Amino acid sequence: MSDKSTSMGIEEHVANALCYALGWLSGLIILLIEKENDTVRYHAAQSIIVFGGVTVINIILPMFLFIGFAMMSLLNLAAFVLWVVFIVTALNKKPLKIDFLASYAEQLSGKVKP
Repeated sequence: MSDKSTSMGIEEHVANALCYALGWLSGLIILLIEKENDTVRYHAAQSIIVFGGVTVINIILPMFLFIGFAMMSLLNLAAFVLWVVFIVTALNKKPLKIDFLASYAEQLSGKVKP
């Protein structure tokens, strides 16, 4: 796979990794500024969906006291592992796509125009 350029002036695999660097926040920023590269826009949207969902669940879970805090710990551990996997695979030029989220990420990346 050859590395395409981005409108941000960096290589595609680096931009893909940056989409995940700060979770949903970096995904949102890159989705709003990347104009040309659909792959980078897809990974920015995937970052928003995955880590935005984790953030929302982290807000809701403490309402369930002990069970909520235990589940929140497990969720955050899983999110951390997924975050590392996303970044490492992106830097290795084999970015991870979560199949059941693909249609949502494609819709989001197509709807938000810089």
